Amino acid sequence: DSVMINKSALERGLFRSAYFKTYDSHEMTDAKTDMVEFFYDPNVDDDINSEVKKNSLYNYQNTDERGMAKEGTYVYDNDVLITKYVKTGSGANTKYVDNSEVVKQDGWGVVDKVFSDSYNSNGEQICKVRICTTREPTLGDKFASRHGQKGVIGMIIREEDMPFTKEGIRPDIIINPHAIPSRMTIGQLLESILGKLCCVDGKLGDATAFTGVSAEAIAKQLGSRGFERYGNELMYSGRTGGQLRYNIFIGPTYYQRLKL
Repeated sequence: DSVMINKSALERGLFRSAYFKTYDSHEMTDAKTDMVEFFYDPNVDDDINSEVKKNSLYNYQNTDERGMAKEGTYVYDNDVLITKYVKTGSGANTKYVDNSEVVKQDGWGVVDKVFSDSYNSNGEQICKVRICTTREPTLGDKFASRHGQKGVIGMIIREEDMPFTKEGIRPDIIINPHAIPSRMTIGQLLESILGKLCCVDGKLGDATAFTGVSAEAIAKQLGSRGFERYGNELMYSGRTGGQLRYNIFIGPTYYQRLKL
């Protein structure tokens, strides 16, 4: 049940999605254990920076003077979003340990929003950083029509290699026709031919249950517009330019990307 998808359509933004992930941290003072957690600016030369032992794998360059990431910055794995140190002990036993929030693996993206405010009477701060990651469909991603025809991407084909109609229309998705009779999703065929008719006429169509819309009535109107009654068309190979031996059923159908 795999599908073939048009590479150029993906590059134009087809099925592109945005994922949001929020990182948060807060300042804290614990008088019982003599432990203090505070945000700090890692890019200044002061006593705290000289004492805090930073992680050599982290990148601290994307934070501002508050120790928080800047909105609109593109961040990658192990980039620091919120710089924070933990101070324990007192006197000669004082230790400063870096406890910063960093981008998790494969969590790269744009810093979409940064929120900070005091949350208690001591003026200690809380900070939340939201990352937006844009993801393009790739091999193995799952798609489905509204009629339960599910399938994963098996091939991503260049647009110039896609078959085309006499008008030069190239499909975005090609599915296996054997999936239709085995699952008896006749609604998808109706959606395609009605959608085709509506595109030609520039109208809205309603073929929901109990509306009395018949396939023959749609086919008759589609045939009067110069198309084959049941949505079939002659198509040509994108690689050779030659006419394909068989008629191909083609029409607009709503597809959606499924989140795994």
